[in-house]
Formats: sequence, structure tokens, C-alpha cells
Amino acid sequence: MRDAAFDLNLDVDFGEDDGRDFGSLFEARDADGRVVCGAGFAAVYNTRYRNDRMALQFFIRQAEGDATFAATRLPPSTTSAGTYVFNCDGKLHAQPVTGDLLNKPLYEIGHDPRDADPCHRMMVWDEQAGQWHEDADIDASVSLMGDGKMRVAGKMLTFVNGTATYDGQVILQPPPDGEFYHHPFYALGHMVFLHKAGKTIRVVACAWKPGQTIDIGDAKAITTEHDRELPFAIGQFNGAVLVSTNLGWSYSFDGEQWTVVHAWRGPGSYQLYSAIHWYDKMLLAHYPSGYLLDYDGGAGVVLEEWPPGLEGLSRQSREAQTAMIYGGDLWVGVWPWAEIWRYDADAETWHFITRLQTHPEITDETIHPYDGELDVHNETAALKYPPNGLGQRNTGMATIGDSLMASASAKWTWPIEMKPEFLTEQQWSDYGRITKLTVPGCLTAPLKWMGKPAQVSLTVTSDTMVIAQDGEKLGELAITAEMAERVRGAEATVGNGVFGAYAGRGIAAR
Repeated sequence: MRDAAFDLNLDVDFGEDDGRDFGSLFEARDADGRVVCGAGFAAVYNTRYRNDRMALQFFIRQAEGDATFAATRLPPSTTSAGTYVFNCDGKLHAQPVTGDLLNKPLYEIGHDPRDADPCHRMMVWDEQAGQWHEDADIDASVSLMGDGKMRVAGKMLTFVNGTATYDGQVILQPPPDGEFYHHPFYALGHMVFLHKAGKTIRVVACAWKPGQTIDIGDAKAITTEHDRELPFAIGQFNGAVLVSTNLGWSYSFDGEQWTVVHAWRGPGSYQLYSAIHWYDKMLLAHYPSGYLLDYDGGAGVVLEEWPPGLEGLSRQSREAQTAMIYGGDLWVGVWPWAEIWRYDADAETWHFITRLQTHPEITDETIHPYDGELDVHNETAALKYPPNGLGQRNTGMATIGDSLMASASAKWTWPIEMKPEFLTEQQWSDYGRITKLTVPGCLTAPLKWMGKPAQVSLTVTSDTMVIAQDGEKLGELAITAEMAERVRGAEATVGNGVFGAYAGRGIAAR
């Protein structure tokens, strides 16, 4: 390609798609040892959703100390005070939520009866048109928490209301009346999900490959300790699937059997909200420390000050809730003030980026935003909010095009008709808005599954960076000449990087 400052052509063989996370394609460092560019697939599950396994990030990393970023807000996708996001096929998907659904047991939720209200529909962002439209694949009027979709071997797998379909064909029949299948996760050639029947909850793994149907009678299963458990963090690491629930219990499946790897008996709460691959680790986002954990096959090792707290805020009841890799760095969202942090691994430094809400002013006199106002409100109002009901969450992160999309939520997500009178409509709307964060030099585009080895090209010229597959341009981003010079002459290490080791069948530079 003309005037190429960096040009890497790879033969990539993903092999059979058994649900694995594919890891890094390459990483390149400058003469000082700093990572300057790389590419790979972010493996992350944030509270409800797994991000697209085929979404390839190609990045030119910011120089050390560079804090350049832009923040804009998308038009509201909901009138509720909460939404969750993930990416699929290069598009941002947003699931609004009304009521305290995150914190109620699944069997008390059932189906949302307000199916005519568009704020309950799964929405898809049309960047070109600048507007939202309903997702044709997900009928959110009957969906349960964790329901969603992903591509497996290039075809769409959906899981909605206990029914799984693949390429339009039913592969898992719905459960009997009064029972639930929910929170699916495909890995190790198994469909993993929870099965609730009466007061018994099992975490099950059913062997499945494209072209087959699922027989739950053949499931490998473990019964949860409590009858109110549901997952907040799910991931796969070192050949096993980890399922961690809202009550602090974690279960691991190695392809053959389940084991309990963490048993929480208190006092207090212990919750994990995100699981992400980062280099050779799996990091878990923890409450109430507000830090990340380095998963060690059990409870995990607390990484103190990962991320640190914002000066002027209480350190009590903090929750690292959301994680993503973007621009080659680790990004983390923290409750209850919706702080966004970025970690520079080479400099070993955390950088505070922004808050997703600009109200109220930060204070260490209360733990959560609006604690005092809620106390006054609850003295007279018919609708009583819990003390931390207006705590601010970063519920999800997804990379789309050149940006990182970060969703926000209150803990108590009533529709706008039930907002406390001391909040303006704009302030209430801010809780459910999605913020678009953009740093220069990061491009995401989904690769196409061909069922055979592919040629992937990652190129930087004096003014563009390009992702191409088998000669077809999938994504292009304008850059500056200074950014191009930053990567000129950088030596690439194939198959390793910030997204973890490459996990397909084979990869080689051409």
C-alpha cells in the first residue's frame, strides 16, 4: 500500500468455532519497549452481555501521558434511567431496563408485561442515520436478563425467553411453564446457562455444535448453593468456563465437570460484575472493594488501587463494574459515581478519564449521589427509593468504529413518570444515556467467518489505518502524520498482545 508506515499481512486460521475467545493477532513495540500498535479481539462479559468475539480492534496507542479524548452523548434510546450495551456485527445494541431488575431474583421478574412500551425494546444504533431502531432479532417484550445474540461460525445464535435458535432454526426448546433458562454463554463446545425449576437452580453445560440440537437431559450440571443466584460475570480462561453469581459463589466447568471455585458466606456482599482477558490474565471486577481481581482459579487476588478512587469521593461500597480494552489500554467503570478510568500498562499508571454523569457535584460526605435528597424525599413520597437508588453505574462498554460506547444507569431504574421531584427530566435522562468516548487511532471492524483460513491485512499509511480481509476493506480511519510516524519501523510480535495469546488453530505473518 502507498507510503505504508506499517503493513502486516497475516494468514489466520480460526479453526472450528467452539465459542472460544480468539485473543491477539499481534503487538508491536518501539525502541523504548512501549507498545505502539496492535490488534485483537476483546474477550469481555459485562454484567449481562458478552461482546462480539469477531470484532477486531486495530489500534495505534497514545503516547505516554497523552490524555486526548472526546466525549459526546448519543440521543436517548429509552425514557428509563438505565440501559446496557454490547456490540454485534459492528453495531451498538442497547437494552433499556425499567424497575430494579438487576437486583431482584429472576423468578420474581418473569416477563415484562409492558411489551408495548418501546423503552423496553432492544435498540440498535444507526450511526449513519443518527438514530435508534428496534432489533429485529430480539423480542424484548418476552426476554429475560442475559438474553442476547452472537455469531457462531458466521451464523446468528439467539437466546430469548428460554429458546435458542441458530440460523433461524430452533436448537433448544423452551422450558416447561414456570421454569426458566437464562444467561447463556457458548464456550468449549457447550451451551452454558442457568436452569431454574421451583427453588432449584442448576448451572448446566450442554454439548452443542452448529447443525445440532440441544438436549438438556444430557446436561452436565451443578446445583447452586442458593435459590436466588444469577450470573453477573461469565468468562473462559485456561480451558474452563467461570460463572460467578450475585451472591458471591463461582462455579467452573472444564468441559467435563463443574466445581465450586469460590464460596461466599459473608458477612456482607461479594459480587463480580465483569470478566475480561488482559494479556495472560483474566481480570474480574469486584464489589465492595471497587478494585479488579486477578483470577487465580479461586477467589482471585485483589489488585489494590486498580483502579484508584477519585479524590473527594468516599471509598466505601465501591464497585468496579465494567471493563474493556480500547486503544491498547484497559478501561474500567466504577460505581457509585460512574467513574471511567484507563490503565497504561507500560507506564503502570491509572488515568481518570471522566464521569458519565456530571451531577451532582462530587462529595465524600455521602457514599452515593443524592443520598441526602433521597432521605428527604422518602419522608413524604408515596414511592420510596432505597438509600443508594440513585447511585451511578457504568453498565456496559463496547467498541464501535473509532469509539468506545459506555452505557449508564441508576441502580433504581423506574421510568421517567416515577422520577424523584428533585431531579430534572434532563438529569433523569442522563442516567440512561450512552456516552461515546473517542481517542485517536482505534478502529474496530468485525471480521467475516469464512469457514477457512483468511488473509488479514493491518496497514498504516501517512493518513489512514485500514483493516482488510481477503483483499476487502472492512474498516478505515483517518489519522495524523505524527501517529503514522509513531509506528514506522515497529517490530510486530505475532500471536500475543493485550487481548491475550491467539487462540485459533494457526497464525503466521506472510
